[in-house]
Amino acid sequence: MTITAIPPLDRTSPSFRAEVDTMFSTRIPTLTVELNALASDLTIKQGLASAAATAANNDKIATAGIKDTAQLAADAAESYRTQAQSSAAAAAASAQTIGITAAFSDANPVVKGSADITKQLKFEIDGFTAATTRTVTIPNKNGTMAMLEDSGLGFLGEVVLVTATANIDFLSIFNGGIYDRFLITIQNANSTTSGSEFLIRYAIAGVVDSTASYNASAYGSVLGSTTTALALGTPSAGNPMQSEFTLYNNDIGNSKRSHVCSPSGNFGEILRGFHYKATPVALSGFRIYVANGTDLIAGTTVRVYGFKKA
Repeated sequence: MTITAIPPLDRTSPSFRAEVDTMFSTRIPTLTVELNALASDLTIKQGLASAAATAANNDKIATAGIKDTAQLAADAAESYRTQAQSSAAAAAASAQTIGITAAFSDANPVVKGSADITKQLKFEIDGFTAATTRTVTIPNKNGTMAMLEDSGLGFLGEVVLVTATANIDFLSIFNGGIYDRFLITIQNANSTTSGSEFLIRYAIAGVVDSTASYNASAYGSVLGSTTTALALGTPSAGNPMQSEFTLYNNDIGNSKRSHVCSPSGNFGEILRGFHYKATPVALSGFRIYVANGTDLIAGTTVRVYGFKKA
């Protein structure tokens, strides 16, 4: 009688859970049936051997041969039983280590390359809120997954003031070298003292530049007179700033880093200006504040977007 071998389990296989189910639902029951049939067969053979011993007591050599054969079969049956028990124990241990509802730990890769097994993929979910399950739905079509960085416009950050604050700082948000043009939006902005002018200063290596390195002329102009900040507009009582402007963080001649401010709602003006350094230097971020030192009101919102380099 042939005993069906139980294949080993590969815990790194994507079909590991299905293989464990097959182990318990099909392979072990099949092995049990085969072993029971073998045991029944052995019982019959042992009976025949005993009858032969009684009938032919003087044929000790032949009888001993039959007993040896029966013993070998019994040993084989015991070996198969041990194998089945070991496989079942290993499967049970594996089932316990993979948890109750989740089959894989995000510490382990779940997919490997067919041609090069050193190429692997794993998912990271430790950033989830505790006791939370997220669902990702895959569309019914072929395609290539894109990352946020692959798009032309990326969201870099925002500040929404909960309480009145003197400054809104994004001093290092331009770092990384991926973007060279930035869209900055300002919403619901006003100061605790109405009629105060909003200003912007840029940062270099994370430090606000308060030197006379700014020029309010159009960015194609010569340097001319300089100031220590650039104006963004002056909201009034009941008329908060709703504005956006673009910063070109690249050298456009004479080491200028320019911006164009185009308030979108309540000013109707276009403000141009640039930041100038004799030695080219990239800007790392900016600070928005109020000219007379008063605070920006709660609810003021500033968002920053970046356009990838061409």
